[in-house]
Amino acid sequence: MNIIILFLSAFLSFSTATNPGTNVATEITVEANDRMQFDTKEISVKAGEKITLTLKHVGKLPKQAMGHNWVLLKEGVVVKDFAMEAMKAKDNDYLP
Repeated sequence: MNIIILFLSAFLSFSTATNPGTNVATEITVEANDRMQFDTKEISVKAGEKITLTLKHVGKLPKQAMGHNWVLLKEGVVVKDFAMEAMKAKDNDYLP
């Protein structure tokens, strides 16, 4: 079973148009296909900014064959170390 884990840091750059101080959430959609590709490479928001994130699988393969996880890591987490631990965590949906 192929599982893709996409790790994005909270401090990558993606421009948004949310008005700070309102309760309106910025809507972000990330599409993933059967070729293990995501259409969004970076996402960045200001601390405290509300977002609604949708991960949309646009491929044809079923979840069991090509499921996707999306993980937001805290600043300072070493992505490579997290990925190595995630590969060992099949029983927890690849979340260590």
